[in-house]
This record gives sequence, structure tokens and C-alpha cells, in this order.
Amino acid sequence: MNNYVVPKSNRKQYDAVEGILLTIALLMLLLLAVFAGYTTYQRLSIIQDDIDNNAISIPVERVASDPDSAVATEEVVNAAVILERAQDATDSVNLLLSFLEGASVLIAVGLGAAAFYGIRQSNQLRTELIDEYNIMRDQIAQQQADDRQKLEDKLAELEEQRAELEKIFDLIMEYEPKLRMLESLQELRQELNNTSDDLKQTIDNVSMLLQADQEFRLRNHREAYRFIRKVLEHDPDNPLALYMAGWLETHFISGEEEQGIRHLEELLRIAPNWPSANAVYGVALRRKGMRSTSIDEDTLRKAEGYLLIALGENPRLVDYNQESYWGPLGGLRRDMGRLDEAIEAYRNALRVTPGSSYPQGNLATLLLQKAQQDHNREAEALEAFQETIKLAQGELGSKPNDYFLLMDLAQSYTILGRVSRKNFEMAESYLTRALDLVDSVDLLNVSLRGWQKLNLFTPRRVEWNETRAAIQDAIQRIQEKGEALKKQHTHHASGS
Repeated sequence: MNNYVVPKSNRKQYDAVEGILLTIALLMLLLLAVFAGYTTYQRLSIIQDDIDNNAISIPVERVASDPDSAVATEEVVNAAVILERAQDATDSVNLLLSFLEGASVLIAVGLGAAAFYGIRQSNQLRTELIDEYNIMRDQIAQQQADDRQKLEDKLAELEEQRAELEKIFDLIMEYEPKLRMLESLQELRQELNNTSDDLKQTIDNVSMLLQADQEFRLRNHREAYRFIRKVLEHDPDNPLALYMAGWLETHFISGEEEQGIRHLEELLRIAPNWPSANAVYGVALRRKGMRSTSIDEDTLRKAEGYLLIALGENPRLVDYNQESYWGPLGGLRRDMGRLDEAIEAYRNALRVTPGSSYPQGNLATLLLQKAQQDHNREAEALEAFQETIKLAQGELGSKPNDYFLLMDLAQSYTILGRVSRKNFEMAESYLTRALDLVDSVDLLNVSLRGWQKLNLFTPRRVEWNETRAAIQDAIQRIQEKGEALKKQHTHHASGS
């Protein structure tokens, strides 16, 4: 059987309750004694009142002389009653005194017991408190000792870690130069890798630019444009690629004129001081000004400004076809009706490229226009066309399939038909060769404008009628070729 052990804390509570109950019992006993005394006191007071209210008025002698009388009898009876009450009170008092005596003994014993119990409990409580204090003190001391030991262990561990860190720091300081060198080597390797990638891409771009240049010189403008677009995909700020793209888009790629102007504007942003960038942008603006239904003189003046900036920096500047930029300036001034300034510009072009038929042919056309007004200048104009044939045939030896050279020859021989009808046959031959080669509507349109100007500037005299008829026939053939090419391109587009 298991014995239940009251916990020490509960035992203290039970002892306190026992002390309180004992004290309450003693107090109740004391109250009982007081109540009994008070009751006896009340009875004595009543007897005293009876004695006071019923005092015997007959003298004793009278009673003694006449004991048998009625009065004496009544008085005796009253006296007996009073005596009986007094005897009862006396008995009560005696009983009370006996009770009080016993109660006093009990109270004394109880108080003594309570005092003894209280003293015993106080001593016991004091002893228990001291024991509790000692236990708590021992526990606190043990806890402090444990904490101190843990702290010392932790400090020792930290000291070991500090020593390890110092070793690591020493190693780092020792190897820091090597680590820096390694980092530098890694950075250098990364730079080399990046440089290698960039170099590879640069080589690829240069290769594609060279291919584009080759295709351009072979008049394979679409192929040249394809290579240029690839370069711009990888290097959109490549100045040469922007230059070539702008030139091709404004001259040979139909529908891309505005894109070409944007490319040239980007080129000017990147290289604003590059004369070629200003010049090619001026040429593009001139072509834009001439595409309108009416001549846009504001755009043409703007184009003239860019050309003059470029030629001011370098008067011998040439374009991608190795033609002087004085030529486009002459054409721009001709379009604006400034013939004398146009003639001077073409003469400047001939000074830069004396072997080119391009400025010579345009100069001859302007001189023919002058001959409309001054018959005496007709010989000068015919001589200029003869010089054009000479220069064009010289260039044709190295570029036998050059479309514009063939057209220059066809136009010049047509005008010289005024001198000899055999020249019309030569013109027909060169025109046929040119039309057989061309596959671009844009190129045909450029030539068409040249033939139309030639027709416009031919003198309106009878001796020139056969020449004008030959020119109009050439214009018709060019227009028919253009329509055929448009249908062909439309068919290919729908088939794809």
C-alpha cells in the first residue's frame, strides 16, 4: 500500500488551518462564559427589582405577635418566594462560578496549548524557512556554478575560434597577393573571352561588309543589302553599315527610302563630323525632295546645306561609286532652275573625277538646254556629248555590264544622231544591252527621268525632230520594260 506524503507546502497550509480552528474554539468558549455571566447578572437584577418593589411593610414584631394572621401569612409567602429566587440565583451564581472556574482552567489550558502550539509552529516554520532558504541558496549556488562553468566553456570555445580565425587571417594575409593575382587573371580571362567573342563578331561583321561591298559593285544590290542587315543586327551602330544601308535603301531598295533616311540620321548622330555622312544624307534628302508630286524646295535647300558642309570639309569627297559629290549638288541646283550654278558644280565634279562620264553627261545635257535659247551653243553641247561617249567607253572596258554607263552611251549616241544617223543605231544597241541587264524598276525610273529631261531640253527645231523621236521611242521602251518588271515582281510575290 502506498503512503500518501503531504507536500511540504501543503503541510504548512494544514498546520495554519489547525491553528486557526483552535483559536476559534477558544474564542467560542470564552463567549459562552460571557453569555452565562450575563444571564446570571440579569437574574440577579430581576430579584433585586422584586425585592425593591415588594418590600415588606408589616413590622416584624407584628408578624411575630400575630403569626396566624392573613397579613403575616402573605408576607411570609412573599418572603419565601423571594428567598427561593435568591436561592436560585445563588445556585446559578455558584454554578456560573463553577463553570467559570472550569472554563478559566480550560481557557488557560487552551491558551497555553495555543501558545505552546503557536511557539512550536513558529519554531517549526522558522526551521522550515531556514531549510528552504538553505535549499534555495544551494540551488542558486549550484546554478551559478553551472552557469559559470558553461560561460567558461563558451569563452574557451570562443578563444579557440579566435585562434583559428587568426590563423585563417594570417593565411589570407599571406595569400592575399596571390588571390589578387588570381582574381586579376580571372578578370583577364573573362576580358579575353569577351574580347575573343567581340573580335570574332567583329571579324564576321568585317567579312559581311566586304561581301556586301563586293555584291554592291557587281550591282547585286539585294544581296549587298542582305549582308548589311546582318551586320546591323549584331552592330546597329556600325558607321559603315549605316552608310551602306542608307545608300542602298534610298537608291536601290524600293519602299525603303524612309528607312534609309532614318539610318543616315542615326549615322549623323554617331558621326556628326564625318563629311561622307553629311554628304550621303544630303543626297538622300535631294531624292526625297524630288519624289514629291511637286519639287519640295525646302527639302532641296536642306539637302544642299548638308552637301556644302561635306564639300567644305573635303572638296574632293567621292561617294560609294567613286563619283564626286559635286555631281548631286549640280543635279539639285538644276532641279531648282539654277542652271549656271549647276553647270559650275558639274565642272567641279569633272575636276575631281576627270575620267567619269556621269558629270560629263549631265554637263552635256545642261549645255543642250542652254542651246534651246542660244543656237550658237549647240556645237558646244554636241561636243560635250562626244566627250561623254569617250569617257563612258573608257570606263566600260573595266565594267562591261555597268547599266548607267550603257545608258550614258545610249543617250549620247541618240543626241549625236543629229550629226550622223549611224549614231541612232549605236544608241539602239546600247539601250538594248542596258534593258536586257536591268531587273530593277528603281534603276529604270532613274534612267527614265534622265531621258525625259533630255527630251525636254532638246531644241524645238526641225533638224532635231528625228532625234526627239528617237528619245521618245527610248522612253516608251523603258516604260514598257518597267511595266514588265512590275508584273514579274508581282507574280513572284504572289507565288511565294
